[in-house]
Amino acid sequence: MNMPKKLLAVLLVLLTLFCFVGTTYAQSAKTGDITITKTEEPTTSESPAPSTSGDSSVESPENTGIEPLVMASPSNAFDQSKYESNSYMLVDAKNGTILVEHNSEERINPASTTKLMTILLALEHGDLDQMVTAGAEVNRFSSDSSLMGLIQYEEMTLDDLIYGAALVSGNDAAATIAVTIGGSIEGFADMMNQKAKELGMTHTHFVNPHGLTDEEHYTTARDMAILAVTAYNNDDFMRYCSTKEHTVEPTNKHENPMHLKNTNRLLFAAKAGNEHYVYEGTNGMKTGTTSAAGGCLIASAKRGDKEFIALVFGDHSDGKEERWTLATDLLDYGFENYSVIDSSEFFSSLSVTEEIENADQNDPFEGQMQFNPQVSSNIATLTIPTEIYESIQNDKSSITIKPNYTSGLSAPFKQNQIVGTATIYYNDTALFETDLVASRDMNEAGFEGPSTTVEPTPMESLGGINTQDLLWWMIIPAVIIIFIIIKAVTTRKKKRRRGHVRRRSDLDYHPYRHYKR
Repeated sequence: MNMPKKLLAVLLVLLTLFCFVGTTYAQSAKTGDITITKTEEPTTSESPAPSTSGDSSVESPENTGIEPLVMASPSNAFDQSKYESNSYMLVDAKNGTILVEHNSEERINPASTTKLMTILLALEHGDLDQMVTAGAEVNRFSSDSSLMGLIQYEEMTLDDLIYGAALVSGNDAAATIAVTIGGSIEGFADMMNQKAKELGMTHTHFVNPHGLTDEEHYTTARDMAILAVTAYNNDDFMRYCSTKEHTVEPTNKHENPMHLKNTNRLLFAAKAGNEHYVYEGTNGMKTGTTSAAGGCLIASAKRGDKEFIALVFGDHSDGKEERWTLATDLLDYGFENYSVIDSSEFFSSLSVTEEIENADQNDPFEGQMQFNPQVSSNIATLTIPTEIYESIQNDKSSITIKPNYTSGLSAPFKQNQIVGTATIYYNDTALFETDLVASRDMNEAGFEGPSTTVEPTPMESLGGINTQDLLWWMIIPAVIIIFIIIKAVTTRKKKRRRGHVRRRSDLDYHPYRHYKR
C-alpha cells in the first residue's frame, strides 16, 4: 500500500472518530447528562444538619436578609473562651454570610452604632448641599455626651452634619439630621423603624437617632449585621465612615474650623498611643459606648477579594478594651480561614437531570428535564472555608448536589419554576442550600399547542467548556479532514492525467517518428 492510500485511511479513521464523539456529546447535552453527580441518598423534607464548630455558621432565620447560608465551618473553630462581650458576629460584607456568631439573637442596646441607620436615611432622603440650621434639639445633651459641638442656630451643610455623626459620633449632629429629615425626633424614629422593617430587622425598635439608652430602643446583633451589610454596600455611606479626618469650615457660630477625627481605632489612631490598634485593611463602620450598652463596635475590613464585618456589643471590660481585640481576632479568623468563590462559576456546572412523568410525547428532550440550583441575583460571591475552596480547585468532583423536591416530577413545567431545594455538598459536608428550578418549559402529555422549543438554561457544560463550543471544535476538524481527503484525491487524479498526457506527447514527438529515410 503506497503512502497516499495510508494517509487517506488514517484521515478516514479520524473523521469517523470525530463524528462519533461529536454525536455522543450532542446527545449528552440534549438530555442533560453532563452534570456533576448528584448524591444518591434518599431525600427528606428536612434540611440537613449544619456542620458546626462552636457557635459558627448557624442557620439564619427567615427574612433576615443575611444569605446565602453557608453550613460548613473551618476545621479550626473560632476560640470563644477568652471573650466576655455579650454578643458578637463575623459576617461576609458582600453577601451577608454568617461565619461566626455568639448570642446573636439576644436583645441589646446598640448605643451609637444606631447612627448607621441615621446616616443611611440622611443619604436616602436628604440633599447633601442643603444648608441646615441647628435647633433646640442640640441643647438636650449633657456635657459628657458624645458631641460634634453644635450651637443652636448654627448653620452648616447636611454633608458636614453626616461627617459629625459618622466620625466623632456627635449626638447633636444625629439629632439635627433627624429633625431636618423627619420633622421631629419622633417622626424620624418612625422612618427608622420603617426602614428596619424593609430590611428584615425583625427584632429591632428605634426611638432616637443617636442611640442613647432607652428601654424601647433595642435590637440584636443579627439585625445590626443586616444593617451593617446594607450600609457597607452603599458607596456613599462608606465614603463617610471610611474617612479618618474631616474639617468643617467656620460657621456663623464658630470662628475657627472644626477638626473631626474618626473614633474607630482599627481605622485610625486619633490619639497618640493608639497606633497599635490600627488594623490592616480596615475601611470603616462605627463605634458606640454607653454605661448600659457597654462598648460597641462595628468594623469592616477588606484584603484582596475578601471583605468582612466584625460586630461586637456589650463589652463591659475595663476601658471597653475588649471590643478592639475581639474585632481584630474575628477579622483575622475570617481572612485566615475563608475564601471567596464566584457564584455563577460555581453554580454553572451543577445540575440534576430527571425523567419526567406525563411529558408530551413530542418533547424535544424526550421527557428529560434538567433542574438547576438558583442563587439570588444580588449574590455575586460565595464565602466558604479555605480548605474546601482549595480542594474544589483541585478536584471539582468532590462537589455534589442533593435535590429535595416539594412535589412529584410530573409535567407541565415552566422555565425557572421552583420545584424544591438543592443542598450542595463537599464530600459528605453540606455547604449550603438554595432553590432548585426547572431549566426550561415542558408540556404535559396530550398538549395540542405548539411544541416547546425553549432551550435549557444555563447551557450544560463539561469541565467549564460549553458543549455548543465543544461541538464546533468537533465540526471544524472534521471539515478540515474532509477537505484534505478531497484535495488528496483530486491531486492524484491530476497527476494521473498529466502522466497520461506526457506518454502520448512522448509518442507524438519522438525524434525518430518523422525521420525521413
